[in-house]
Amino acid sequence: MALINCPDCGRDVSDRAEACPACGCPIAKKKGLSSVACTGLAVFITGLIASLYSVPKFFSAKAAFEASYKSGNSLSARYNDMGRMLESYRLVASISLIVLLLGVTMFVIGLVLTKRGQHKLK
Repeated sequence: MALINCPDCGRDVSDRAEACPACGCPIAKKKGLSSVACTGLAVFITGLIASLYSVPKFFSAKAAFEASYKSGNSLSARYNDMGRMLESYRLVASISLIVLLLGVTMFVIGLVLTKRGQHKLK
């Protein structure tokens, strides 16, 4: 709880008060996103960037891996390298999609908290 100045009489008023106790002037509430919503938005953007990078690479590596397998080149070092590359891209793509969903969830929770007026978690 912080003290702010009343816009009408200038006296100290709680930032949670709806009106100044001295003069009755209504106190404007701060509008904006909660910190949870802002963090969720940042996590979402991070997940989106990671997804845009990793998902196409995963599918192109998968196509190259399958083409190499179909050509009968299964014992070559290149085939093994492509298998490891495919697994690493699969892991990165999965993690980035999880981060994307986490960001959306955090953003929605933050919007709900903002609508309820609970800008800070207790």
